[in-house]
Amino acid sequence: MLKNFIITSFRTFSRNKTYFGLGLVGLSLGISCVIAIYTIVNFNSNFDTHQKDRDQFYRIVGDYHIGDESGTTATVPHPLAKGLREELSDVIAISNLFMLNDQVNIPLPDDQLKKIRQEKMGFVQSDAFDILTFDWTVGGPESFGPDQVYLSESTAKKFFDVNSDFQSTIGRTIIIGNKHTLRVAGIYKDFPRKTDFPFTMIASYEKQEGLNPYFGPEIWGRLNGGTQCILKIHKDADPVLVQQNINAAFKKHNVIDGYTLRLQSLDAIHIEPIQNYSGISFENHYKILSYSIAVFLAMIGAINFINLSTARAIKRAKEVGIRKVMGSQRIQLIAQFMMESLVIVLFSLLIGFGLADQILRLFGTIGFEISIAEVALMDWVIFSSVVVVGMTLFSGFYPALILSGFSPLNAIKTRVSNIDRQSKVPLRKMLVGVQFSFSILLIISATVIFSQMKYMKSFDMGFKSDDIISMTFPEPDFEKQHRLQMLMEAEPEISGASLNLGSPVARTNNTDKYFNPEYSNEELITFNSKSIDEKYLDLFDIQLISGRNISAQDPDGNVLVTEKALEKLKLGNAQEALGKTIEASWGGKFKIVGVVDDFMVRSLADEQTPVMLGYRKDGFYELAINISDYGKEDMQATLKKVESIWDQVYPNLLIQYDFLDEQIKNRYRFQEVISKSTSFFVVIALIITVLGLYGLIDYMANAKKKEIGIRKVVGAEVMQIIRIFLKEVMIILTIAFLIAASAGYWLMNQWLNGFEYRITFGWEIIAVALGSILLIAMMTMGYRSYAAATINPVDVLKDE
Repeated sequence: MLKNFIITSFRTFSRNKTYFGLGLVGLSLGISCVIAIYTIVNFNSNFDTHQKDRDQFYRIVGDYHIGDESGTTATVPHPLAKGLREELSDVIAISNLFMLNDQVNIPLPDDQLKKIRQEKMGFVQSDAFDILTFDWTVGGPESFGPDQVYLSESTAKKFFDVNSDFQSTIGRTIIIGNKHTLRVAGIYKDFPRKTDFPFTMIASYEKQEGLNPYFGPEIWGRLNGGTQCILKIHKDADPVLVQQNINAAFKKHNVIDGYTLRLQSLDAIHIEPIQNYSGISFENHYKILSYSIAVFLAMIGAINFINLSTARAIKRAKEVGIRKVMGSQRIQLIAQFMMESLVIVLFSLLIGFGLADQILRLFGTIGFEISIAEVALMDWVIFSSVVVVGMTLFSGFYPALILSGFSPLNAIKTRVSNIDRQSKVPLRKMLVGVQFSFSILLIISATVIFSQMKYMKSFDMGFKSDDIISMTFPEPDFEKQHRLQMLMEAEPEISGASLNLGSPVARTNNTDKYFNPEYSNEELITFNSKSIDEKYLDLFDIQLISGRNISAQDPDGNVLVTEKALEKLKLGNAQEALGKTIEASWGGKFKIVGVVDDFMVRSLADEQTPVMLGYRKDGFYELAINISDYGKEDMQATLKKVESIWDQVYPNLLIQYDFLDEQIKNRYRFQEVISKSTSFFVVIALIITVLGLYGLIDYMANAKKKEIGIRKVVGAEVMQIIRIFLKEVMIILTIAFLIAASAGYWLMNQWLNGFEYRITFGWEIIAVALGSILLIAMMTMGYRSYAAATINPVDVLKDE
């Protein structure tokens, strides 16, 4: 009987190729989006599953409330692990970690150096090997020492040009950061891509000395951005009690007021919005949002299939009648129609996997590379089973119930004309309304996200960012830095150069707490501090409002501040603030000699902090250069000249530079991914909705054939008949629009509230959504309703 069901299903498809194709397209598109979304969610839900003893693996994070700032950070003091190790009996192992990108030199036999810019270099303490899981190819952690280094297999291949002879790399030397010569003592298999500890090589924690300017192995009061701490507790230990013991021990050393520690489980590292070394976090609300979109897209694909199936029900009425007369039971008919749905769902699933792979390739073009191969085979088996069963039941049961329920006498006499009227429930119209609602909601969401992204891109940041390159120095050697600056400025391709610690948006910024001594030191305000030279303001086109620019002759205590500082510290206006002193929480005093316009140092999602600018000869770690109009004529040639000038001053070091506008763009990469992915899903949803609307119009045309024929006989015009279709669709569309617009207004305002600087949700966004859906609806209705309105009355009334 199963074989008969399958053969009959394919015969039915061959007789109804158009409807089979439309249903297949709708389901395939919906399922492909579900597969793509599931791939992304599954990828981000399975980080660090390779780690052993996962339930004993924790990271220490810090909760802080200092002055006007509060939050959570993964950054810990450098001495933390060493200071706590002997005081925690429930802890098996504890290690500080640090990760940076730096140059590695590999000595070659001919006394030459192979220079490589290496990403994700890890610096750990010996306990790390008892916490992180390594799969050793050669060697092991037993020989770990301060002058040794371990490499991943891919890193060893890159450094030493080996294929699989990793044993030959043992004992060879590398030089990191032009500072430390280390000997290779072991090779480990590359960590899985899904890890928040993606170290490509491992060196001793102390070897960041000279590479990390903020390294202070005995300084408890300094939080250095890349420093984290992991630990492994005993299996029977209580994490709450361990956390209490950690804070009790930490109090003996802590000098940071308002800073306390807590444990974060391994599973939570990737889902909480706290720094991690992978640079990716996938919070639970993103998972919920992703699954919600997937369910809605699957639903509208299934709804589209339901509408198309029931639109053909009238034409299959005689088939059902004859089958019943010949002895078929209703359960057999339901099984037959469910089999048809199952076959289409299976075909759609196969096509969906192919389409999903292409969708994920599209995500790769916007910086989020992932493929369906990232998901385990068993996960795909479970997923496919759930999709096939769920989609078959959801999309097939209602049409099967309707088709199998026809009366044989009425069906054979062609008296089945309006299923909705028979069922007394206009379910089909409700389903199309759901499709419309979701499509309108997506259009509103995409419009708001696109508008916010456009607003952020065009926002006046308060400084110049075009054609500016920022390069990083390996160490604060002022003589070499100044020489490089002079050489750069001498070239016609470069219109200016400035020594500094951080462009306006650079991550290499210091923050500290300051107060106005005229009031009280109880109200501490967070400042962003930058070391600059006298050319900084001109290069970045930052406006000086009052006072004078900073200069090399200024003592360390003379500074410039932004207008935001005057507001926060109640320093009066720009003129009144000149000459006043502000104090740091650690006791430093600073005299204001000038006030500059506010400029954006943080993302537009955050409130901007005040900025302090001062001249510190030993605090310059970057050089910013402005490419002139002449230099822009041949940018590649200009960049080569910049590199050659660098080589004159730093012959053994690779140049590291970034374009400032790219740095700004990278800040909003995640929002850009959200914007483009939402736009993509809007297109998919609209295509499926068009198919569903076509199914509804086709059903209406079939159900109203005799009514249309009679109306034409009594003189109805084509437009009068088209209005019949238009009226019914407009009622559905109006209700769907009211629901979706209300939901969209609330949801997108919640999303916009996450931005300190945001657009206003105005009527034009609603107008775009309404206009788009009206245009699509009119175009979809036009062809089928016109064809129905122009039928020959004789063809539909000849049997009456």
